[in-house]
Amino acid sequence: MRDSQRKTHQWTPGKNFDATGAIGPVVVTPDEIPEGASGLKIQTRVGDEILQSGNTSKMLWSVARTPPRWLRPGETVEVEIEGIGICASPIVSEKDA
Repeated sequence: MRDSQRKTHQWTPGKNFDATGAIGPVVVTPDEIPEGASGLKIQTRVGDEILQSGNTSKMLWSVARTPPRWLRPGETVEVEIEGIGICASPIVSEKDA
């Protein structure tokens, strides 16, 4: 998927393939969160390992990680944003997908 993502200067096309653009289970309306979703705690986890913990007011782009931490089948990536919820994405190998 990263190959496709790097073929364009727009991130969205390289991140949204069939069955990969997860959203839900609930979408909030703008009146339920601060304007621009600013000031919300955001955290990314794989299992018990916290990969990112910050605040949406400080984000401009995704946080670079050196060295890269490659995901392994059987792990689950969770991104939680305060007041919105958790998006959990299980990792499966291409042969098992």
